[in-house]
Amino acid sequence: MRKAFLIGCILLPGLLQGQWKLTPVKKAAPKTKKTTRTQGQTPLSLPFWDDFSFSEDVPSDTLWEDSDNVRINKDIGIDPPSLNVASFDGLTATGEPYGFNPDVSGPTDVLTSCPIDLSGLTVNDQVYLSFFYQSAGAGDPPEENQGDSLILEFFNQPQDTSFWVQAWPQNSSFLDLSGDFVQVILRVQDPDMFQENFQFRFRSFGRQSGIWDNWNVDYVYMNENRNVGDLFYPDRTLSSRMTSPFQTYTSIPLKHFTFTQVINPQFTIYNMDDEAQPVRYDLDVKVDNFIDENIVTFSNTVFDPVGSPSLSNTTIMLETAPVLQETLFDVAADSAYINYVLKYATDDNKLPPESDYDPKFIPIDFRLNDTLRSTHVLSTYYAYDDGTAEFGAGFESASTRLAYQFEIPDGITDNLVALDMYFPYLGLDPAGKSIDIFVWLDNNGEPGASLYQEPATAVRAEKIDEFTRYVFRRSIEVSGTFYVGYRQNFEGDLRIGLDRNTNSTSRIFTNTSGFWEQENDLETGSLMIRPVFGPVKIATSVDPEPEGSVDVYPNPGRGVYRINSTGWQILVFDAQGRTIAHTEDTLNGETRVDISSYSDGLYFIQLVRGQKQLICKVLKN
Repeated sequence: MRKAFLIGCILLPGLLQGQWKLTPVKKAAPKTKKTTRTQGQTPLSLPFWDDFSFSEDVPSDTLWEDSDNVRINKDIGIDPPSLNVASFDGLTATGEPYGFNPDVSGPTDVLTSCPIDLSGLTVNDQVYLSFFYQSAGAGDPPEENQGDSLILEFFNQPQDTSFWVQAWPQNSSFLDLSGDFVQVILRVQDPDMFQENFQFRFRSFGRQSGIWDNWNVDYVYMNENRNVGDLFYPDRTLSSRMTSPFQTYTSIPLKHFTFTQVINPQFTIYNMDDEAQPVRYDLDVKVDNFIDENIVTFSNTVFDPVGSPSLSNTTIMLETAPVLQETLFDVAADSAYINYVLKYATDDNKLPPESDYDPKFIPIDFRLNDTLRSTHVLSTYYAYDDGTAEFGAGFESASTRLAYQFEIPDGITDNLVALDMYFPYLGLDPAGKSIDIFVWLDNNGEPGASLYQEPATAVRAEKIDEFTRYVFRRSIEVSGTFYVGYRQNFEGDLRIGLDRNTNSTSRIFTNTSGFWEQENDLETGSLMIRPVFGPVKIATSVDPEPEGSVDVYPNPGRGVYRINSTGWQILVFDAQGRTIAHTEDTLNGETRVDISSYSDGLYFIQLVRGQKQLICKVLKN
């Protein structure tokens, strides 16, 4: 009979209230990208086209100006015309809110085109602008009755004046809030706009206090000689990430990996043409096998013409041809990285009769959205998430338990040594919050008796989506089913990262009233909690450092404790998880911590250095 284990968390007052509480995660500050274009240079010429597939983090400054607050990403849009969308919310480029009052709504992000030269054209040249937009996507849904909206404005330049004119929509009630991507096409029909420096811009309105009231924009195209029915393009796009090649997880410990777990990844294509088109693609896979510090690489390539063509204006999901083989893996490897590159073989830039690429599109290169890259890790941990958090998830009631289910294949027993967890910064710093990590035996698919308990404190990651490793003082031998998590030991707010692009909600269990229930309120998502496996560890007062043990003594003591190491960030907590003041100094390679002014009892000393975290329980008497 298989042994089964469970790791999970008990969440104390302030975290649960019967339902999950979700807060969108702040976006990262954009990378700085400089090109030769600056304001005042020669205006752009038609056609104008951007599907954001060639941008990363921020819009390309060859097409857009003063638009760093808008985030280019592949996480927030759901079923977009092509991979990557421009997302609007209530945060600036640095991740700070436009305003701090959660009840105040107003203007938020802006996306402004570079100047476009329309001076040689007139209304009779039928200049149209089209784009796709979506409310919310995987983000926070706008609300019409709160004044949330997305608008498009044209820059008008009558003689001696200039101002922005709203071109769309007629009013906010015309906005589609279904969550689907909707295409809009508008004619430029004011003669005053046919100037050398025409511009257009998208503006969002909503709550200014965070990443709320999301709108996504994609596939912006402006050209002459169009009409209101010009809604098709000679473009076949890759419009979603490639799914995991593993049946359940996005990452598996290499020691637990068997080839029976491999499935063919799936990907999504969108035919934007007005006719059915054939589907052909090249798929390359390269496996980097890491042996100590050396890399051994094997690769394989397939070319696959799909039998059924893609229909006009239709999105379809396809399964890749088998390309991952056992021969690509080195049995001596410590870890392996599986790298896929899928290239959609299209004729998107060939002129008739080979394709329907009309010369009016020159120089647009529709092949920019024809490549997908995906990397999957076989290392020491399990993961359901894709490594990015769109939300932080938590609760607001007392004594609630959370358990997250994982499963080791039959016949394998291994040593659980740590949890990787991501606590995002959501206005309140999670750093220093007292938690307890638990391991429970499984009881017919539910948590049973507690197998292991260890105090820890939440650590704020230095970077967005960066996990912190919470190392156990001793390893726990497990097999079969297990769960991972923490217990919150204070009244207040603490949220774990939630990835909306994968879905493992069927493996999340909560206990708010003494009975375990399978999670059904989150709808979709994966918690950013990962169990880590490694060699057997023997318990010590704190975790061993590479250069030797770190000891805290005397313990028990009278309130003055010595640590045989220096260079740590030190926090002290009482038994209720509250941070208490302390004094510290260093002498002869040791650190002294003084809490002698406090009453007798149990305290926790936390040592943090980079990604390493040590917790020592001390008794003052």
